[in-house]
Amino acid sequence: KLDQIVDQVGRCDIVILNAGSGQLSKAIDTCRDDTVRIIEENALAPIHLARTVLQKNTNPPSQLVVTSSVAAKFAVPLSASYAAAKHAIHGYFETLAVENPRLRVDLPCPGPVATNFFQKQSSLAANNKYKMKSHRCARLILSSMVLPGFGGETWIAQQPVLFFCFLHQYLPIVSTLLLRKLGPLRLAIFDAGLDLYDPSSAKKVRKQRRKVP
Repeated sequence: KLDQIVDQVGRCDIVILNAGSGQLSKAIDTCRDDTVRIIEENALAPIHLARTVLQKNTNPPSQLVVTSSVAAKFAVPLSASYAAAKHAIHGYFETLAVENPRLRVDLPCPGPVATNFFQKQSSLAANNKYKMKSHRCARLILSSMVLPGFGGETWIAQQPVLFFCFLHQYLPIVSTLLLRKLGPLRLAIFDAGLDLYDPSSAKKVRKQRRKVP
């Protein structure tokens, strides 16, 4: 089907690879099938699509936009397989870009966005108040696509996620120490069945810990 579409379209100036999926689970509890599925959907699929478009098209696109994630920038507890896929995206497409200097590759890295991304686990990620609105995320991605230059990463997130992007970029040791403190807290919120994006969930977990004799 993809070959047919490429043949019908003839020329693609810009190709946007945005599809993906996620799952909330601890690294050691994520089964092999789920890990394979997540990596196939988030890494192997866009890689295959990009190769097909570039190889089949007599006039290949001059720009690829591949949606990545802040999970490729710093550790996000409960998203190990997803993070692995996004790290693979950066490795492949950054290499593709330096092998093809005329090809611009954009890697927008969104943080939490108010969508149904975790549809099967919506009760654990239901609070959209502290996530970026989807239309704002889309506008920022479009803005990054038209900026002059050769593309590369764009961090698209609200605070405090954006703060951690900068912290991990310039002070990775400090960032890792903080994340090692926050990681167990996020797992405790997950185990308690509370909303991972509601700040009050952390207070509830700490309160429960104080009650335990």
